Amino acid sequence: MSFLKAAMIFTIGLVISNSCFSKEKNQYFDVDTITRDNVAKCKFEQGYIDFCSDSFLKIYNNALSKKVNFSQNKIALVIEKERDAGTGVPRKVKYFVVLDPATKNVYPLEQSVGYFVDDRFEEIASEPSIVKFSQVSNQVCLSGTTFSYQDNNINVENECYIFNLKDRSFLKK
Repeated sequence: MSFLKAAMIFTIGLVISNSCFSKEKNQYFDVDTITRDNVAKCKFEQGYIDFCSDSFLKIYNNALSKKVNFSQNKIALVIEKERDAGTGVPRKVKYFVVLDPATKNVYPLEQSVGYFVDDRFEEIASEPSIVKFSQVSNQVCLSGTTFSYQDNNINVENECYIFNLKDRSFLKK
């Protein structure tokens, strides 16, 4: 058998074996795809959400095609989810996440915000939470009832945070 025939048989065998074995989930992402390694923090203390879950990674990757809308060259995402706020009743909550399209890094804000509540802590359906940010500023402001470990606030107006890329974090203003 000539060297050329042996090389061809080896190459064909290699191609067939690669297509026959299952690949581990998320193992073969494109280079331009956001993976768990790109997320600054997957979970926060007393967190109810995994910012590195497959569903969140899909949201981040889909957002890469969006125009920048935060801090001049970043993409801000407001993600709505339901979570238990300790009362046994699910609350509609908004999470704020910054996506850097240049580096593909993701920076979630620990604080989340839900509807304004009445004196019995029930959601006021006519007063949903608000997340304000702009393309020219690195500040995000939350209005509503905020939830995070040791920093829950009822019916706040403009609880603001500054996004600091150098520290890869948000600082409460």
